[in-house]
Amino acid sequence: PSRLYEGKDRDSSVILAGDAKGRLDEQVNRARGWMASLGRTETYAGIFREDRPLIPDNVLREALVNAVVHRDYAIVGANVLFEIFRDRVVVTSPGTLPNHMTVEKVLRGGLPRSRNEWMANAMVVRSLMERRGRGWPMMLREMRRFNRTEPELVHSRNGKYFRVTFRMKRSVEEGEE
Repeated sequence: PSRLYEGKDRDSSVILAGDAKGRLDEQVNRARGWMASLGRTETYAGIFREDRPLIPDNVLREALVNAVVHRDYAIVGANVLFEIFRDRVVVTSPGTLPNHMTVEKVLRGGLPRSRNEWMANAMVVRSLMERRGRGWPMMLREMRRFNRTEPELVHSRNGKYFRVTFRMKRSVEEGEE
């Protein structure tokens, strides 16, 4: 499920909602298309306008592919959740990190590990995934370049979900420009 919220939390009104159905690659591409259809942000430098996506497409693709491929499909009734709030984009995947991975190993860009090997193979064939363990380092680098923020990883203590959060821009309230 995909949700666009009016505010900064789930208590806010849902402006748009959608579901991506179909093959794994279709689900990822539909979610990417849904986000692209939301438009862009505009920034100005003097008299010139720069149009920018909410977050870079390659970052979104990586997060969605990882969420779909590495999720725990044994958790009945749980789905990958793609949420857009006023200040951030959040991708939540059901289950723990696969195959003894830890947040620390992910942050270091460890060896690629897959919970769902046939799904990973399907995404490699569709050119949506590679098996190099470079996903997190790439997302980190791209978000730093894009808006000087860093993605946040949260792994629930009870193993119910793994979440990555991308800040859309630094807040002036936080003392950033």
